[in-house]
Amino acid sequence: MAIVHVTFTGVNVSVNQVSHNLSNYLPPGTAEQFTPEQHDNAVFGSKFVMILEEFILGLKQNKLVKLVAAYCVFGYIVTQILYLGVWCRPIQQYWQVPVDNCESEDTGI
Repeated sequence: MAIVHVTFTGVNVSVNQVSHNLSNYLPPGTAEQFTPEQHDNAVFGSKFVMILEEFILGLKQNKLVKLVAAYCVFGYIVTQILYLGVWCRPIQQYWQVPVDNCESEDTGI
């Protein structure tokens, strides 16, 4: 959990620094018109762009996170299909009054 907090904080700090300072992602011909202060801000912002890209794109766990996310989505879809299509038959009994099948009745109330 601490790793998540550190990573999230690093991403937030980097995004804020890049948004307040310039970076090297500029249209052609723009950097030549900078004052020395703007040039220093652009160099500082470019360093944070590199840090931000390292946090977002360079994580070794990036593939693992995507794999776990795909597993969760797949599990949710399979569970919904099995619950609504196989296990809870007939589904119309869930809103029928009175219920013909007592298994479809919500007896927990």
